[in-house]
Amino acid sequence: EPKECVSEKEQREPAVPAPQTSPAAVDIVLPPAGKGPDLPKPAMHSTAAPAVPQSDAGQHTPKPLNDADVLAHTSSLWQYHPIPEDEPEPMPEYLCGAPRLHDAQVTAARVRGKKHKNEGTNCDDWYEVSEICGDVTILVAADGAGSRKFSRVGARAACEGASAFLQQAWQEMESSQLEFRKGLGQDLNDPAVKDRAMASYGLAAQLVQRAVAAGFDSLTREFEKRSSDSRYSRLLGRDLVVEDLACTLLLAVSVPIGGSYAGEHAIFTCQVGDGMIAIIDSLMDDPAKALRLLA
Repeated sequence: EPKECVSEKEQREPAVPAPQTSPAAVDIVLPPAGKGPDLPKPAMHSTAAPAVPQSDAGQHTPKPLNDADVLAHTSSLWQYHPIPEDEPEPMPEYLCGAPRLHDAQVTAARVRGKKHKNEGTNCDDWYEVSEICGDVTILVAADGAGSRKFSRVGARAACEGASAFLQQAWQEMESSQLEFRKGLGQDLNDPAVKDRAMASYGLAAQLVQRAVAAGFDSLTREFEKRSSDSRYSRLLGRDLVVEDLACTLLLAVSVPIGGSYAGEHAIFTCQVGDGMIAIIDSLMDDPAKALRLLA
């Protein structure tokens, strides 16, 4: 049991047995602060508390809150504040699209989250969807860092830069390397064509990696355009730095392939930062096997 701290004078005096009451409430009257040693000792009074019948003890246990109770309490704490009008480059409340491409239905969306609405700040995310060569789908998404004031600028620049690079570079690859697309459909288990297949897959992987670098280059160029703009430094209270545009970048390219893999797709991905790229087999009976992480 915890013990009261007492002075040396009190320790030398015999202890007075406490009344044998249980349970008990103890009232302690402390001496005024800053007085000398002749002040009377604290008076301690014990008063017996009414016993709680054993059968009623459970009635005093608070019940856990259900989801509706929690929501009723917390929903009023979140408020909606519009996008600030006094900041440069405001982003729309939301963007969404559902383009039908060669053999794919794409659903893409970004929306200002609950925290942004509560704080009256911009959404920091962006995405780009495009199709090249008639059947190659390019998907790019970026999540701006919430701790960076102008990460929305970086997210958009990174997506646009990576997508633009891939659209041009992939088409040039298919035009200049006639065996490139054919190699993607070769049987990787066939020793006679494995090297050709691996060469095509290697070229595709390089394009995707270079696209991520192109996204960063695009972000850097957008930073340089704004580095001396007083609108940004005024809001920050300092000069704009490239880290103020920080974001993640996720990129995927889906390519229909023929040959030994007719009806299937080769998917190339690359990722910087958190997030997830995955494929889902909607025909798989086992949910544990239906999801496959790609990045």
